[in-house]
Amino acid sequence: MNVPELVTNGRRYVTDEAKAEVLMDTFFPTPPLPEGRDPDRVVRSRAGHDIGWLPLTKNEVESAISKSNPDKAPGPDDISFRVWRELWPVVGDHVLWLYNTSLELQHTPRQWKTARIVTLRKPGKADYTIPKAFRPISLLPTISKGLEAAVAARLSFITETYSLLPSDHFGARPRRSAEEALNVLVEKVYQAWRQGKVLSLVSFDVKGAFDDVHSDVLERRLAARQVPSLAVRWIRNFYDSR
Repeated sequence: MNVPELVTNGRRYVTDEAKAEVLMDTFFPTPPLPEGRDPDRVVRSRAGHDIGWLPLTKNEVESAISKSNPDKAPGPDDISFRVWRELWPVVGDHVLWLYNTSLELQHTPRQWKTARIVTLRKPGKADYTIPKAFRPISLLPTISKGLEAAVAARLSFITETYSLLPSDHFGARPRRSAEEALNVLVEKVYQAWRQGKVLSLVSFDVKGAFDDVHSDVLERRLAARQVPSLAVRWIRNFYDSR
């Protein structure tokens, strides 16, 4: 899409290169350095020992690819998930080997981390010369998204199996809807009222939390929750230098 002339702090950005630079600075600011290294509350697993990480199976990878939208916009390589679905009987073993090798080495190829950034206008904004009136869509190569989906599914299974998150954590967990979270909140309110208490509620609207997290903090949080060390190191590498 055509991005109009942008203005920030009284400075005008006219060329495509200048507009791209100011949009990237707006969308992906440098995360602040973490202050201190306060220990995290460690959630012990039910197993009582370190959680292992076995190699991904062919079924796991095929499931991750088949569940992805076949017509989702591709990344810089212009290969959609529909292509991987059609080629899977031929290339499945090779893709599985690539994925497990990436995890074993805790390394993601640079090409897999190079995204195509599509800039979209936020609807209803009065002034589109302001960079924050736009939002980015980050399109990674689908071969990278397939591995990301397989790792995410494995982490979800580990999290639920070993209770690595508090029971009142609802975000990004299977079978935990926003409606269920509201029902729990309402019940807490009624419970407090029945006990004659006055209840206060504080809510936060956190913007850009995922884009702005510091990789050191992310690594410490994952390790504190007993995510397998191999997965932690791979996630750190996948996140860095995006």
